[in-house]
Amino acid sequence: MEHTCGTCERQFRRKAELDRHTKRQTPCKSPAYTCWRCGKGFASYQTLWRHKKTLHGEQAQTPHVADIATHAAPP
Repeated sequence: MEHTCGTCERQFRRKAELDRHTKRQTPCKSPAYTCWRCGKGFASYQTLWRHKKTLHGEQAQTPHVADIATHAAPP
């Protein structure tokens, strides 16, 4: 193993695998949005909404305050 993630120290054989790991939403990055019901994290609000609709049966697409609380607002 020659390539190591600087954040989570996971190792990869190829640089391309490390690059893909770094670009994706990975466990070593904090999620932008968190489901207030189960605590699962998501990179985008759309993915969070699909999760809530499928797993929790929510119908309205109104953001819950707890969902966006972890999404940092610009200063």
